[in-house]
Amino acid sequence: TSPRHWQRINGADFKNANAAVARFENTDLTHTNFSDSYLEEAVFTKLNLKHITALKADFKSAFFNNVIIEQVNFGESDFSNASFSNVKCSDSKLRNTIFNNTLFEKIAWTKLDLYGVDFSKSTFKNSSLTDSVLFNANIQSAKINSTQLVHNYMEAADLSNSQIYVSDLSRSNLEGAFFKNSTLNKTTIELANINNSDWQKATINYCNLSNSKLENVKLNYASLKFSVLDSVYLKGADLSFADLSNATITNSSMDFTILLNIKINDNTRIRNTTLNQVASLSETTSQFLTAQSQAEEAKAKEE
Repeated sequence: TSPRHWQRINGADFKNANAAVARFENTDLTHTNFSDSYLEEAVFTKLNLKHITALKADFKSAFFNNVIIEQVNFGESDFSNASFSNVKCSDSKLRNTIFNNTLFEKIAWTKLDLYGVDFSKSTFKNSSLTDSVLFNANIQSAKINSTQLVHNYMEAADLSNSQIYVSDLSRSNLEGAFFKNSTLNKTTIELANINNSDWQKATINYCNLSNSKLENVKLNYASLKFSVLDSVYLKGADLSFADLSNATITNSSMDFTILLNIKINDNTRIRNTTLNQVASLSETTSQFLTAQSQAEEAKAKEE
C-alpha cells in the first residue's frame, strides 16, 4: 500500500493514532498532538513543526528532511534508527528522548532541553548542537565528525567508546563526564570545564584543550600526542602511563598530579608550568623537565 499523505492538518489530535509510513510534506502541523502515537517509518519533509506535542511517541526509523522544529515537546519519544537531514531545531524539550543509532547530517539544533537523552551509537556529520542541556546524556559509541558541540551543559554525560573527529566542544561544562576508551582527533575543547571527568585509555591526539579546567581528571593510559594544553589547570590529575609524545603544556598548573611512567620524547614541551608536590615523577622525567627549564632560562638571557 502507498503511504498516506496528509496536508492542512494543523491542530489535529493524533494521540494514540497509528500513522506508520505516513508522509507529511509541505504540511501545516502547527499545534498538532502526536502523543503516544505510532509513526514508525513516517516521512516528514519540507515543513515546519511548531508547538507540537509528541510525548512517548514512536518515531522509530522515521525520516526528517528540510524540517524546522520550534517549541515542541518530544519528551520520552523514541527516534531509534531515524534520520535527520537539514533539520533546524530550537527552544524545544526532548527530555529522556531516545535517538539510538540515529543519523544526524547537516542539522542545526540549539537551546534544547536534552536531559537524559540517549544518543548512543548515533552518527553526527557536519552538524551543530549548541547552547543546550545534555545532563546525564548517553552518547556512548557515537560517531561525531565535523560537528559543533559548543556551550553545552554536559555534566555527567557518557561519551565512552565514541569517535570524535574535527569537532568542537569548547565552552561546555563537561564536569564528571566520561570519555573512557574514546578517540578524539583534531578536536577543540577550549575554555571548558572538564573537572573530575574520566578519560582513561582515551586517544586525544592533535587536540587543543587550552584555557580549560582539568582538575582531578583521570587521564591514565591516555594518549595526548601532538595535543596543545596552554593555560590549563591540571591540579590533582592522574596522568599515569599517559603518552605525552610531541605534546605541549605551557603556562599551566600541574601541582599534585600523578605522573607515574608517563611517556615523553624530545618534542614534548612542558614549560612555564608549576609542578609542585607531583607524585611518582621518575628521575628521567625530572631530568628532562629540568633541562627544558634551564634551556628556557638560557634563551631568556640571550633575548
